[in-house]
Amino acid sequence: MASSKASQPIKTECDKHGKQLNSYCPRHLMPCCDECKSTSHSKYIIWKQEKSKTTDFISEIKGEKENLREIKEHLQTVTINSSKLESFLGVHKIEQKVHQCQRYVEDLDDDERANEVEIKMKQNDEIEKILNKLGSLESLGEVIVIKTEVAMKREASVKRKAQVELGKQSNINNMTMNIETKIEINIKKWISDMICLMDGRVIVVEDDKVNLFTPDGKLQKQLPIPGKARSVTQINQNTIAIAYPDEKAIKIFNMENETVTKVITLDKRCYSLSFSNKSLAVGLAGKQIRIIDLEGNKLKSIQVESKSNLYNLVYCNDRVIYSDGLGKAVYCYDESGKQIWQYTQDLSDQKDFV
Repeated sequence: MASSKASQPIKTECDKHGKQLNSYCPRHLMPCCDECKSTSHSKYIIWKQEKSKTTDFISEIKGEKENLREIKEHLQTVTINSSKLESFLGVHKIEQKVHQCQRYVEDLDDDERANEVEIKMKQNDEIEKILNKLGSLESLGEVIVIKTEVAMKREASVKRKAQVELGKQSNINNMTMNIETKIEINIKKWISDMICLMDGRVIVVEDDKVNLFTPDGKLQKQLPIPGKARSVTQINQNTIAIAYPDEKAIKIFNMENETVTKVITLDKRCYSLSFSNKSLAVGLAGKQIRIIDLEGNKLKSIQVESKSNLYNLVYCNDRVIYSDGLGKAVYCYDESGKQIWQYTQDLSDQKDFV
């Protein structure tokens, strides 16, 4: 599709002299007119022209030298592998070519390209006058420093009144929770963990088993994973990770293929886990939260305060929130091990808060 914008004309005349641009200065990388060439660019353009002549002349001599080499090789072939008549005729032709080369060398005496070239620049008389005047100057002037006093207004008092009204700050003490959806699930045994999947389905770890429920709370299936499960988290659309404290292991499970794709072994019992930012936060025995990648490599380790084991935690925005059932508290730590906040109000139940 052609552009509707009109193309700008290319200038072919010199802005300074108004003459046709018919030369190019290789030093300044710009086109120039005859007057520019004779004043501002003469040194570089003349040098370029002389260099081009010399380069062409050298190439021409190399070509003649190559012709002589071919004549020499042809002479050896004619005198060895030919009859007397063929040799006579061949040598006669070669003699003519050699004579032409000899004439070429003799003509070089009258060829100006073989002369030595010396490029000199004649200085303009006006420049000489300017240089003489500059040489008589003792100084170009003087530098004067002028200082001006500035009246400074100082105020020692401290204003107690806020200059800008701040909005209401949000913290753990003034947060409220609203129930978005309520799902009835027929479960009679002990629940150690549950999560809502990306597609709306729900996974419940009930009595060491991992059960998958539909978004409306109906049991879809029990996932065929051996062992006593304790906690679960989702990694992507079809993959979950489950903690097995007795085995000191985390199993990565593909829900679509219903297969365990990887087992991450640990040195301690693992009670809880949560996935965020391509990493797993794992609640271990000994009041330790360990951040690991999906290969099991330790990235960070946080020693926390808790009276009970770390049965429930959430990892989000580089922070870990966990519940302490016996201590009746909920804590928030960042990845450096610094406690961000602690909440202890109205926590009468000694079990799962997070």
